[in-house]
Amino acid sequence: MDMAPLRRALPDIPVHPEDEGVQLEDPNCSTAAATEEGGVTGIHADLFFVCHASDVPAGAATRVEVDEFVLAVFNLNGSIFVTDDACTHGPGSLSEGFIEDDIVECNFHRGAFNIRTGEAASPPCMVPVRTYATVVLQDSVYIDPRRSSCGG
Repeated sequence: MDMAPLRRALPDIPVHPEDEGVQLEDPNCSTAAATEEGGVTGIHADLFFVCHASDVPAGAATRVEVDEFVLAVFNLNGSIFVTDDACTHGPGSLSEGFIEDDIVECNFHRGAFNIRTGEAASPPCMVPVRTYATVVLQDSVYIDPRRSSCGG
C-alpha cells in the first residue's frame, strides 16, 4: 500500500508501512491524516475516533455520537464516509435513510444527498450536509472535525 497520502500531520498513533488496513475515504483526496517521523507514520492528535469500520455493513449506515457531533457513518463498498446525521431540511436521520449507490435519501421528506460530497441531490433538500475528512486505520474510523472531505 502506498503510504504517501498518510504522511501529513503530527505522529501520535504509530503505523508501520507494513501494517494492513490503512484506508483513506478517497485516495485522490487530501484527508485528515498522518505524517512520517523517524520512519513511523502516525495519526494527528486532533482526530476523533468514531467507530469500527467492521461495525458498518457494506451498503449501510450507522448513527454515532462523538462529543457534540451526531454523525452518520456510511460504508460504500468498503469505503467509509462520514456526514452529519441530521438532514439539512428537516428532522430526518440520514443514517436511517435509504442508500442507493452514493446517494442517501432522507427518511423524513425523501430529499437526498451525495454521501461522498454532501451535495443536495434532490429536493426538498437544498443545503448540503456536512462531510468530514475520514481515515480508517486498522478497522478504526477517525474524523477531523475541522476539515471537510474532498467533496464537502
